[in-house]
Amino acid sequence: MIVRYQKLGELAPRLSEMAWRAYSGGTSAPGALSLDELFRRLQFVKMLVSLWSHACFADGELAPPEEMSVGELMELFFGGERSLFPRQLVDRDAIFGELTEAFLDPYPLDDVLAYGAECPETAQLFFEEACCIVASDGVWHDAEDRFLDRLAARLGISTPLRFEIQQRYRHRKL
Repeated sequence: MIVRYQKLGELAPRLSEMAWRAYSGGTSAPGALSLDELFRRLQFVKMLVSLWSHACFADGELAPPEEMSVGELMELFFGGERSLFPRQLVDRDAIFGELTEAFLDPYPLDDVLAYGAECPETAQLFFEEACCIVASDGVWHDAEDRFLDRLAARLGISTPLRFEIQQRYRHRKL
């Protein structure tokens, strides 16, 4: 179990940075959040958490390691200046509640994929996040492969990039 946390810890900064770049287009984090900005960030993250939910259930069941990975990944949204929800600027509990609802009652997958396909960085992030979740229980089922194939096609992920991302997670124990 400690090894899984270490591996997720190795991935966390990369996934967090990818989320920031996909969301912000590479701009630096602002010092304050307007309500409009908070809403845009919340919408982005709820789409991502909905994707995680669909990825967790791609094989028909939510495995405990998948559930733990989702909780750990959700925590990455809160924290320092470059997090999407800096601790000093938001009500963490209220936003965490919104994200939990998005996981338990996710947006339809077609809506999530349409949202993700709007930007190449977001599409890559969504595909990589889905691979991370699928890999988190250490077993890749045929149903999960079909799910990832559908995601890659709908998100416009090229075959070489899809293969590279899947291989990065397929052989990694989280």
